Amino acid sequence: FSVQPEVLYARRGFERNDSTFRFDYLNLPFLAVYNITDNLSLHAGPQIGILMSGKEEDSEIDLVPYNTFDYGVAAGAEARLNRFRLGARYYLGLTDLRKENDLGQEINEDIKSGVFQVYLGIGI
Repeated sequence: FSVQPEVLYARRGFERNDSTFRFDYLNLPFLAVYNITDNLSLHAGPQIGILMSGKEEDSEIDLVPYNTFDYGVAAGAEARLNRFRLGARYYLGLTDLRKENDLGQEINEDIKSGVFQVYLGIGI
């Protein structure tokens, strides 16, 4: 058993009305790691994120109507193959993406993020 703090850059997005939206986040997961074997481990824990920028197509968008602080939970598994690490993780956001509509009025939409990640790394 161990604890694994991380700092990640992530891009999330969605499509709506023939437009593509992209959001760049700085994510800070703090994961508990349980080693099942020497080569396989399970990871789970909380994650916070800070929205750094957003674009609609190739144009910057105003972040005022969006929640710039995100929090949720992450869980996944990792396999170690010699020096390489292969993993998969799911992140479930618990914060609504938008806090107000384009007119500045508070909204209660249920727009949360869910992200599936696959990664390959090199360990020491």
